[in-house]
Amino acid sequence: MKFNEIRDDSDVIGRFNLDWNILDPITALGCIPVTAPAGTSQNTAGIESCAQVSRPLGVGQQPFFVEGVLEALDAAGEYWADDTHGILYFIPNRTAATTPRPPAAPPRCESHTMHVAAPQLGRLVDINGADGVSIVGVEFMHSRRTLLAPYVVPGPGDWSIHKGGTITITNAADCKVLDCIFNKTDSNAIFLSERTVRTHIHNNDFISIGDSAIATVGVLEHNSALNPATSAYPEDTVITGNHFSTVGIWGKQTSALFSAVTCSTTFRDNVAYNGPRAAININDGFCGGHNISRNVLFNWVRETQDHGPINTWSRMETLRRRSDGNVTMYPEWNHIEHNLIMNGPSGNRDLGNLFPCVDNDDGSAHYYISSNVCVYGGMKNYLGQDKIWDRNVIIYPGRWSGDPC
Repeated sequence: MKFNEIRDDSDVIGRFNLDWNILDPITALGCIPVTAPAGTSQNTAGIESCAQVSRPLGVGQQPFFVEGVLEALDAAGEYWADDTHGILYFIPNRTAATTPRPPAAPPRCESHTMHVAAPQLGRLVDINGADGVSIVGVEFMHSRRTLLAPYVVPGPGDWSIHKGGTITITNAADCKVLDCIFNKTDSNAIFLSERTVRTHIHNNDFISIGDSAIATVGVLEHNSALNPATSAYPEDTVITGNHFSTVGIWGKQTSALFSAVTCSTTFRDNVAYNGPRAAININDGFCGGHNISRNVLFNWVRETQDHGPINTWSRMETLRRRSDGNVTMYPEWNHIEHNLIMNGPSGNRDLGNLFPCVDNDDGSAHYYISSNVCVYGGMKNYLGQDKIWDRNVIIYPGRWSGDPC
């Protein structure tokens, strides 16, 4: 379908960039990426838009997708809402029963009773300023899609994100999410925001998540974390023993764990597979102290390129105060150890594109990467320093990329 063939009353959603698979809004949505205020960096200004990337591009010649086109209603699971007449057209995910008719007569569909859920809330649980809250053994479903809600740019990495999730925890301590099921939630599943410390996320199932499964996002002012009145960030988050099966149904800059302006996250003993981009994305070099160990990661970067199942960036330095009271611009060492990481395959990849197992991109620093087994991909180091690779097993690194980086 060409752009000029779309009806005027259709909801044009966006386009896919084949390199990063970035969703860019189209002007008809009224969701235009805004310009950073004068004197600030676009990557650190906290700009709001509904684009999933920190530097949006135009539609150009790239493919895009649409919603709200009646003529495209032709497959099971699709629907079209006629707002004018209050009618919902829906094709169910099963074959409609038919009643035998004379050969000359068309088949007649029998009516079926079915339950249709229309989610209204993007946040089902909102914890703000409360300490010691535990959520145990709950199944979460039917949170509203937030694909076109405002997004913010939390740091100097490529991604932007919607600030919220099915469970949103803000400025809280010692909260726990244990033994829960997140089943086809259409937003981020768990979102940790600002000064949220010592959160434990253990033994949960994340199934067909609309955006990221877990996101930890802080805020800074002018590249400094020294003023607690203007800077707040998650710290000492522990994520263990979880099962992640498919993320990024709607958003494509999404992962099992997205971390931005965050200190000391432990991601250990998890199994995570099936997603359009990285399984774990460390969006900036702020603070460090992350421990990614004893995980099984496979079938990531399925819809994008120039990325790896573990991706990191570090494009700026930030001032922060260490636990001993001293001010520093150096992050703590990050550890990536004892993981099994298997790359690809992907149907959307230029075989000449870099596709490493661990993608230390754009100045990533202070990484100790040891004792991992990487299949169909190697290790990438671009403009970084202070890294140690030790005792890793790398098997068939050029299988998908054509370049054993």
